[in-house]
Formats: sequence, structure tokens, C-alpha cells
Amino acid sequence: MTAELLGWVLDVYPDEADGAVIWLLGEDGQRHCLTEPFKTTFYIAGERAHLAAIRKHLSERKIPPQTVFAQRRELYQGMLPVLAIQTENPVAQERLFQWMQRTYRRIQYYDAKIPFPIRYGAGRGIFPVAKCRVTADSRGVIQTIHPLEGRWEVEYALPPLRSLLIEPDRDPNHAQPEMLHLRGGEEEWEIPLAEPRPLLTQVQHILDSYDPDVVLARWGDGWLFPYLAEQAEAH
Repeated sequence: MTAELLGWVLDVYPDEADGAVIWLLGEDGQRHCLTEPFKTTFYIAGERAHLAAIRKHLSERKIPPQTVFAQRRELYQGMLPVLAIQTENPVAQERLFQWMQRTYRRIQYYDAKIPFPIRYGAGRGIFPVAKCRVTADSRGVIQTIHPLEGRWEVEYALPPLRSLLIEPDRDPNHAQPEMLHLRGGEEEWEIPLAEPRPLLTQVQHILDSYDPDVVLARWGDGWLFPYLAEQAEAH
């Protein structure tokens, strides 16, 4: 049984068990965690005999990747003979690539270091915060995903993102702050900085209960996040 969802892509990341994890902000306002099997392919080029030896070596691994000789278009050299190497998921691909870099010499790698969100987006024709139509089964496994907008459009529907603003009561560059102000939607909180442990507990509770898609912070990188990280480590 499949269900259809309309919504915006919030996040994409690799997973060893599920392949791809896709967070979708639905038109219904719900956040949906979906998965999709995603085999990942990269290519190596070099002397044919050397590639054949590598192929044989890879076939002897505990979980061997799929390999096949192929032709691919290289930007400057035109059509190039390569060995295509396909793994069951992107995490396995990254591990195999790192191992191969340590093990083999005199080969060139192609499509091996593409960040996974870009790889998935290019493969599915989607892009960050793209509005999509998704069909998924009862386990949340994606069957189809199609963009409803083009990446070059200048007018598009904005997703109803849930944001949380965090700011101190004064500029930390001029005076030590005494309070944190937080605002999310129609809710506001004020937390004293004098007692770090209750501060951390309350901030964590707000993050868990309000569950923002976006956190906006004044003096975030320069003061707030380093301060919270320092207090978390201390307590």
C-alpha cells in the first residue's frame, strides 16, 4: 500500500542501512522521515591490465561491489574506458573509495568524492527545498519522487518552515549577557545564564518540544554556540 505526499525537501543524508534518508516537510505541516535504497557508482581509469587486476581483487572482498568495464565521457579527453564500481549504499561507497586510495596507485577516480546530497539531487532531479510529489509505502520507503518546480524558477511557493530565534539580552562583545531570549512562532522564553545546568536543560527541552526546522542566532558563531558547547562539556 502506497501513500502520496506533497511537500518540500528539508534534508538528505546517507545511511548504511537505508541508503538515503530524506526529510520532507509536508503540505500538512508534518515532518516525514523517508528512506530510499540508493546504489552508488564511481569510476576508475588507468591501464586495462591494472584495472582488470583491481577488478579481480575487489571480487574477493567479503562484500564485493558490482564492477563492469564501460565507456564514459571525460570533460577534456572525450570517451574514456573506465571500470564502473557500484556499491549497495553511499556509506559503503565512501569506505571503499578511502580504502582504494590507500591500496592502489596509478589510477584516476571519477565521481568518487561527490557530496551525497548533490549526488542524490542530481540522480533524482531535485534540489534543496524543492517542492516534490512523493509516493512511499507503509514503511516510509520512497517509491517515486518528482519535483513540482524547476530549479531556475524565480517565483515559487515558500515552505512553512518552523524557525526559532535565540539571542542574548546584550551584545557579548561589550558586556557579559545575563539572559537568553528565545522566540518560536507565538511562544517566547527567557532563561537566566547564571546557572548553566538549568540553562542547558531548558534549551534542550525547547529544541525537543518546539522542533524547529531553522535556528537563527544573534552572535551565534562568535559567542552563543561556543558558550553552550563549553557549558555542555563542563556539566
